[in-house]
Amino acid sequence: MANETDKIPKEIRFFFEYDKDYRIIATNGVWGGTTPAGDIQLDFFVQKIGVPESILNRVTEDGRLGDEISRQPEKRVVRRLQVGVLMSVEDAEHLASFLTDKISQMKKLREKS
Repeated sequence: MANETDKIPKEIRFFFEYDKDYRIIATNGVWGGTTPAGDIQLDFFVQKIGVPESILNRVTEDGRLGDEISRQPEKRVVRRLQVGVLMSVEDAEHLASFLTDKISQMKKLREKS
């Protein structure tokens, strides 16, 4: 009589397909934490200097646009959230391992060049 381990395949092949909504999202930072359910939430963002709400400029005597006098707000940094990712602790551990491995590979390639 065969036991359960005999039914486990020795190999599995994965096929990759793109979802119709697939897109590449740029990020230069991440904000996140844990959820009440025990998952990890990651909100990836792009950080940049924000567009002012208004700018006050002088008008020259001949009616041309002159120097900037002020802007409101003066300067603000905006973090535009691009995508949120919710994952289990185990999946986060796998992601951390994956990233550590890829970072190591890239550092080795950079050292060679």
